[in-house]
Amino acid sequence: MSVSTLRPLIYVYPMFKEISFRFIGDKHIKQLQKYIIVRAYDESTLPTILPIIKLLYTTPVILHPFFFQVQHYGHMIDSNVSIIGIDVADTNHLTEKAVEMTEKATALIVPSTFAQKAFMSSGVKTPTHVIPHGIEENWITTPKQKITTFSELVKLKKEGIKIIQSWILHSDHRKGQDLLIKIWNKLIDERKDIALALRKQEGIQIYTTKIIEGMKPTTIPIGWLSEQQKMELMDVCDIYLLTSRGGGFEHPPLEALSRGEIVIGAEGGAWRDFLPDWLLVKSHESGQIFMGNPIHDGTGVEMEIEDAVNKLHNILNDLEEYRAKVSTYVNTHIREKFTWEKIGKQLANLIAKYM
Repeated sequence: MSVSTLRPLIYVYPMFKEISFRFIGDKHIKQLQKYIIVRAYDESTLPTILPIIKLLYTTPVILHPFFFQVQHYGHMIDSNVSIIGIDVADTNHLTEKAVEMTEKATALIVPSTFAQKAFMSSGVKTPTHVIPHGIEENWITTPKQKITTFSELVKLKKEGIKIIQSWILHSDHRKGQDLLIKIWNKLIDERKDIALALRKQEGIQIYTTKIIEGMKPTTIPIGWLSEQQKMELMDVCDIYLLTSRGGGFEHPPLEALSRGEIVIGAEGGAWRDFLPDWLLVKSHESGQIFMGNPIHDGTGVEMEIEDAVNKLHNILNDLEEYRAKVSTYVNTHIREKFTWEKIGKQLANLIAKYM
């Protein structure tokens, strides 16, 4: 049966929240609609639509994120309803409760080989498939943008300052905020041609000196970034420092990489699927990342501080060579494997197998 002749697909996700699950869900639906009729519902409506689905539909229901919805509404999911769950593994292990939840699903989709391994090693028996997150083709092809939102960063660039970018929007420990501060404070002690653009909930915090507890940095107040604003931010920054201990994928550094920004991350994390070895920093196993989390109870990886600082020095001292290497890598690897159009085909073909 061709994908286009299949019955409508129900896709349930957080339609109105400014969170990554919503952003990825929007991208999935946009691509799936090329092949399948998709009916999207907000996660809050799941209790209302489940009885209707049970009576009228033989096609699977996509739950994204899977664990959050099953935690709240799992008791209402009849065994006759076919569920495809989409979720992540923020650490290398799932709790027994989480593994039990996966029995509700016919199939599971995760965004990285790291997440798949975490599911399998935790005892998940449900078939678990890797479908990565992606970027639009125009993120690779569009020329560098004129910067209209981040004038403070443009001013620094005109002064010859190289800008290191990092995102710590939530889960400070998982995102490695403490590691970022240690790396930055050591680096800024050794050179004065750099600035840090730290993406936080309240905006973009700009540092040109050591980060000291209680200090109030210059902040560009901005909330949810539009695609254009995000592209401008990636274009004005030189290096993306990904200090995360855990996470099922980490999408912003992929976007940064696609714009030619040099991204470094720790060896062993989920981002190894899209980062080349020469942009990875030596790491060691972290302790347990979350305490008391009902889903994720494992460990992650931590950057070796000295190796991170040394790699940053090497890159900062030879930016043009690294930019050229990144450009080649993006065109030969990212463009081939991580555009939404190609990922959409993978997703549609996989779903068709369960329809």
